[in-house]
Amino acid sequence: MKLNLSVDEEEFKKQVKDLRQKLNKIRETGILEDDFEKCLEVLSAKEEKLLTEMIPHYRAYAGNSKDAIKTESITRLGACGFDGFFQSVLRLSEDMFVAGSTDCALQFFQISKRTEPSGKERIQEEWSPPVKAIKEKISAFHRLNKNEILLLGSKGCCYLLSCSNFKQIPNGSGEMHIKKIETETGMSWYGQCLSISNNLIAAEKEQEELVLLELVKEKEEYRLICHKDASLPISNINGMEKTGADDFAVGTKTGEIYFIKRNYHNLSIVNKIKIPDCEIRKIHCLENEKGQKDTLLSIGNNGKLHIISLDGVDINILDEGNFLKGNLFDAESSKGTAVILSEDGILYLLEENFGKWHINKDSIMEGVFFTDVLKLYPSKYLLMGVEGGLCTLNINRIDTPQALWDLPLYQ
Repeated sequence: MKLNLSVDEEEFKKQVKDLRQKLNKIRETGILEDDFEKCLEVLSAKEEKLLTEMIPHYRAYAGNSKDAIKTESITRLGACGFDGFFQSVLRLSEDMFVAGSTDCALQFFQISKRTEPSGKERIQEEWSPPVKAIKEKISAFHRLNKNEILLLGSKGCCYLLSCSNFKQIPNGSGEMHIKKIETETGMSWYGQCLSISNNLIAAEKEQEELVLLELVKEKEEYRLICHKDASLPISNINGMEKTGADDFAVGTKTGEIYFIKRNYHNLSIVNKIKIPDCEIRKIHCLENEKGQKDTLLSIGNNGKLHIISLDGVDINILDEGNFLKGNLFDAESSKGTAVILSEDGILYLLEENFGKWHINKDSIMEGVFFTDVLKLYPSKYLLMGVEGGLCTLNINRIDTPQALWDLPLYQ
């Protein structure tokens, strides 16, 4: 079968043969030709491009792997751990997170790698003690800058958390400051919230409307205000997700997905779709292998799954799951994969190949009860168990030229 590749295969083979002849001549004479290293560099770049384009073809030929996913325990460092369930989580850096629990605890945790003498890589976690100044559930986090985070509480309070170096907090060496800030929002509690710019937050108000909040700074003091004229009559919100620099989507318990555009301090509905007989539990942008987010995943009760293409102003439903079990409630995506959790103790793996997403039916985990899934690294996720412990989910997937090169293709 002729593959549709951007690199001419025959020309590439000829260039490799010519370079081999030059190498043999260099070995005989001991003289390095002026253009040899440049030719080698050009051919190496072509090889990388060629292998990258061959990866989806290999996946299609080899089919799904039945051992594509496996969980692995994490080593805990220090005396502190985590009790309860995640209420909200914010990733601060590649290895640093802050989490609010359903038990009103606020804690930081750091993930690190360690290589054992055998050469095997192990993942480690380290937790900070709970922050004593916080006594309510944190519904959402809003990152202001590298040193400041806004906390939105379930009882309507807002806090400014600041630290010169958040990475020092888990080991007890970081100094942290928490200050309650003034609010002028008319909201008695904060539920679903979404950061849509450095100082703007979309939030549900009293389960009846979507409002736009702004954090303003005057004389070194912050205030949280509400732009009442920007509100939209969207009720029963059950998920929000950014779909562009000034665009985001809102999912509801009654199966609607609204596509919203922000223009300064104004919000407008530019499109709306209705998923029949579906209570949406979460919407999440799927990240393709190039790191782009141009597809929206909607999951809900009774195994409802929809993959929605975001193509300009046209919203097209691409695929609908019809064999998934249980109430689907959480999902996360990274570089061509996505993990979906079901309340029935089932974990599904969603994969992209040739630009299309599909469920890997050979890699379904059953009898595993997790409450949350977080993106960690490409092909590696964090899972929170029902008893409060973290583990990793490792995905055995060909996703780099080196991984394809290392395969024993003829065994």
